[in-house]
Amino acid sequence: MTRDEAKKFLPLIQVYAEGQTIQFKSRQDDKWYDTEQPCWLPEIEYRAKPILRMYRVALYNYPNLENRLILVQDKLTADWVETNQPNFQKWVTDWIEVEV
Repeated sequence: MTRDEAKKFLPLIQVYAEGQTIQFKSRQDDKWYDTEQPCWLPEIEYRAKPILRMYRVALYNYPNLENRLILVQDKLTADWVETNQPNFQKWVTDWIEVEV
């Protein structure tokens, strides 16, 4: 491995050392796979495994406001949206998954 190749991997090695999962891209099927022990080969593409977040959108109606209020709820704070509140109207979306 050259010094320039080592510089390319340095940010990934840092997050790997901090405990984040590393993935490599397969040449056969172009998919990403987790690896427990990355080889850091220059011809292989690596990345930190993306963090998946899930969210959904709720619609609330507050009489003292002209417009309805839309609140976003994610799975990490799922307990704060209470559907039994009188101002809750409906869920606008199902759960949506995004990579961050």
